[in-house]
Amino acid sequence: MGTSVVLAGEIGAPYLKLASLRWMTLDRVDTQLWTNQGFYTVDKPQSGSMLVRRDGTFGRSIPDGKQLPALSADEMAYLLDKGKDPVLIVGVGGGREVRAALRQGHHDVRGIEEDVTFARNIMRGSQREWSDGLYDKPEVDVSVGGARNYVRHNKATFQRIFVGYYDTQAASPSGSLAAIPNAVFTTDFVQDTLAALVPEGTLTIMRPDAEVDRVIALVAHALRAQGSRAPGAHMFGCSREKLSTVLVKRTPLQSDELSTLRTHCRRHRFAEILSPDAVKDEARRALMSGLNPAGLPIGQTSDLRPPTEDRPFWFHAVPQGRVVATLRDVRGMVERHRTLLVLAAGAAMAAIVGLLALFVSLALPSRFWGYQSRIPVTRSSMTLGLIAASIVLFGHAFVGRMTPIVGRPDAAVLLFPLAFLLAIGLGAGFARRFDEDDLRAGLQRWLLATTFFFAPLMMGLDAILSVVVDLPLLARIGIPTLIIALVGAGLGAGLGLAVRTASTWGVRASANAIAQAGVMAAIAMLLGTLLSMTWGYAATLLAGAAAMVAAIMFAASARVDVPHAPAVFEPLSAGDTASDDEPVTSDDHESSSRAASV
Repeated sequence: MGTSVVLAGEIGAPYLKLASLRWMTLDRVDTQLWTNQGFYTVDKPQSGSMLVRRDGTFGRSIPDGKQLPALSADEMAYLLDKGKDPVLIVGVGGGREVRAALRQGHHDVRGIEEDVTFARNIMRGSQREWSDGLYDKPEVDVSVGGARNYVRHNKATFQRIFVGYYDTQAASPSGSLAAIPNAVFTTDFVQDTLAALVPEGTLTIMRPDAEVDRVIALVAHALRAQGSRAPGAHMFGCSREKLSTVLVKRTPLQSDELSTLRTHCRRHRFAEILSPDAVKDEARRALMSGLNPAGLPIGQTSDLRPPTEDRPFWFHAVPQGRVVATLRDVRGMVERHRTLLVLAAGAAMAAIVGLLALFVSLALPSRFWGYQSRIPVTRSSMTLGLIAASIVLFGHAFVGRMTPIVGRPDAAVLLFPLAFLLAIGLGAGFARRFDEDDLRAGLQRWLLATTFFFAPLMMGLDAILSVVVDLPLLARIGIPTLIIALVGAGLGAGLGLAVRTASTWGVRASANAIAQAGVMAAIAMLLGTLLSMTWGYAATLLAGAAAMVAAIMFAASARVDVPHAPAVFEPLSAGDTASDDEPVTSDDHESSSRAASV
């Protein structure tokens, strides 16, 4: 239905209009746009800006191009070495940071925007006039793609790099975006960004006040990884209107620079939150040192582990050690962690349904299934369910882990799932090559082969992707697609063999197995998301591998009908009676013939 709506809405003109959407009314919308990434809306102008939403959330502002934006805390970076080009804006969005750079006298402002729809269809399309053609100004050069790929492949060095609060302005008390990763705020990206600065260059990051400690931990870890012994000496921060700005200089900040920054913040009534020479909070001082934040008191309510590409930045911020305690606090989840509540409640309900299906297969009498086959039916349904769970876990982890490497999320979210599903379908086609008496052995062989391929792949996945990220776009798409397809083919073969095995036990057994597969796939989808948010994609891949090994152990034999020799009747002789007219097998007939010939 959703696909039909998207296609119908974009043929000729988007004539399909929704009446309302969560948290907004569409009578206040200026533009509606259906895309493969979601439903985009642009609000009508209000207070000098338009708000762009995706599926009713993920708000990004487009300020009026004919008005100068209000002074923001992140502009304090321009106080150091004024006027030196070029400047890089990560996440251009509506262009507030670009306009600030132009206001400060820069003539070489470069930007990177990851959202293709936002850049091409909105900023260079429907809202080009409202933004005063910002993306196409001669002083501005905006590229579409991934930020990390741009920084690594661009040979230029920058005086200033800004990472604004571009991802959402509605990150949501409802928690609707908590399960959406942000690949920009990772240790790898910050290290690459610092390396792209000139020696006296600055990196500026703006985030909500609630996330400032996570930003400090991330930056301090990246600085220490690059050899800094005192990461805190590189940082200064201030806050305004619940948004904090952390300025990071590649070299330590000098006393006169700190004085300039502090004076600027006081003049404009920004609240100073971070300074290497005036840190009153001992926990934050320890955080600025770049040491492991696990033992800090501040880490008890927020996950301060530096994000990586395997475990990127999530709005979900429950510390790893407090996940179980948070799950026990239902009221707390309702108030502060609704995404966690949805994942846990959904997994619990699916588990109840799965246990019910398992109970049905074990409790019903054997005659219901036929052939005295209660245990094989249960094992075949569990096998199919475990394979379905491993498919969901592998798909979620591989797509999430490899999408930032490509640098084009619009292409990755289409190609990777498509390649994975096609490979599963092709692999399932191999199931017809096996005889029924060889289905169990074939299933185990295929899954074992997939396991032996997957084990070394997982151990070297980070090394492989660290090489792939520097390759051209086609290679960045092709190599991950090949990896996903190979794993998908092995899982598909196991899936096809499991379906054939279940079908040999009858229609009821097949229905039970399919129900179990659907339930376990739902559980895997929910728990896989929770695993990725808390422990990373590697943990999700391990869970998928464990499900695959369990499927090998549960694999049941197919029901094979043993053919009986046909009965052969001998003609009556004169001495035979009716009672002697008994069926004789072909073997008996041949024995009698040989005896007669002798």
